[in-house]
Amino acid sequence: MSNEPIVYVIDDDEGARHSLEFLIDCAGIRVRTFPSADAFLASHAPVDHACIVTDVRMPGMNGVELVAELKRRAVAAPVIVITGHADVPLAIQAMKAGVADFIEKPFDDDTILTAIRAAIARQNDRDEAQAERDRIRARMA
Repeated sequence: MSNEPIVYVIDDDEGARHSLEFLIDCAGIRVRTFPSADAFLASHAPVDHACIVTDVRMPGMNGVELVAELKRRAVAAPVIVITGHADVPLAIQAMKAGVADFIEKPFDDDTILTAIRAAIARQNDRDEAQAERDRIRARMA
């Protein structure tokens, strides 16, 4: 398993999914796509060193429900929620669920790439801090 970050794009809109995949790949970041939250969860994709970009409105499990399910499974990967149907209550619900960022469509390339890079950097910082805590606990034991 690679320590290189990966971005999972989850969107039922095939055009949007492939467009994001192309953008992220061209930015030099590994990327894998899924047409639904259910397909992503069924894949058992490794979430260490991952960032998840998901649409809110999808058939089956929506993006906010996915965030809640990931939290229930103790998945710490940051989630960026994108939507073409933003409203204040939805944004508040997503932020309370623990999303790393909430971005309204249409967005420019720099906006999404900046959000992805920031989420990956924050995750790397948390991973390093946890590794340091683990080393300290091992020495104390």
